Amino acid sequence: MPPLQRQETRTSLLSWWSDSNPLLQSGPTINLHAAAKPLMKWMHHQQALGIIEKNNEVPLTAELLEIYASYLSYKYISLATQRTVLKHLSNRASFSKTDVAEILRSPILEQIPQLLQSDDRQLQISACSLVGKLLAHQYGIPGQFTSSVKDEDTLIQITYMLVVVLGQPERAMVEAFQILLESDAEAVRRWSCILIKDLARAVEGILTASEVIEKLVELLCDSNDDVAQVAMSALAEISQSSEGTTAVLATNALGTVGRTLNSSRLNMRLSACRVLMALAKRQSTVSAILDAIPIRRWLELLRQVSFIFPHRNVDLSIFMVQR
Repeated sequence: MPPLQRQETRTSLLSWWSDSNPLLQSGPTINLHAAAKPLMKWMHHQQALGIIEKNNEVPLTAELLEIYASYLSYKYISLATQRTVLKHLSNRASFSKTDVAEILRSPILEQIPQLLQSDDRQLQISACSLVGKLLAHQYGIPGQFTSSVKDEDTLIQITYMLVVVLGQPERAMVEAFQILLESDAEAVRRWSCILIKDLARAVEGILTASEVIEKLVELLCDSNDDVAQVAMSALAEISQSSEGTTAVLATNALGTVGRTLNSSRLNMRLSACRVLMALAKRQSTVSAILDAIPIRRWLELLRQVSFIFPHRNVDLSIFMVQR
């Protein structure tokens, strides 16, 4: 029996486009992987929309957040899908403290630094928005800090540091603000001081570590007047708590603060008065304050800003008695 032989078959249109076609010297003319990627991204996007819609009224869970986190890290996910997921999470963080707590415990935070390094500016801003919502809820800051920062580069730099401290001990926040306050960018230093002020106003006794106080005192002599002004405002808020007063006194900031009373800017003098008034509540410091600042100068300043101090008569009596 003769051996089996392959019979000639008609060349079909499909086989003509295959790699075996001798006319196609450069290989396949259709990259199937390239064609499949847009389809995969579209399918994942539709799937993500379906999951969001299905669970929109359901409290966030660890399992659900694992799914959302996968959309932020998987390489075949479109930027539009990632922005959609971040926007959804930001909306959830705006209305539910329970959802905020779940997000802070989830892998979502681990994805944020990578998203902030994206070449897509909209994705970066979406990540910043989520961090701002989480920060506002965790520390009770009114409004959303990130919406106030108009310079996007500044916002991204600050957010990159803040995401590290969310859900972490205050020590991590101290280290983050040390780096931010030392930034070469004036806008970063300025907005960092504003955020410290807001945090100190919302949470009594927060950020009273000597490292933060010392950096703020250094910024009182910043070459940029706006930075110096907000640094003084931050010190004024920190000094309102007992822990803050102790921390400011421990850094020997009295002399630097006292010198700012001669500033040409009323707001600077006003904030300096607030700091010194807080320090003067400690009887042991009144004499040192009056030695550094003549009582006549005090009276002039307090007359200028008397509408700010509803208990100014009591405070003045303390100075007068001590004198």
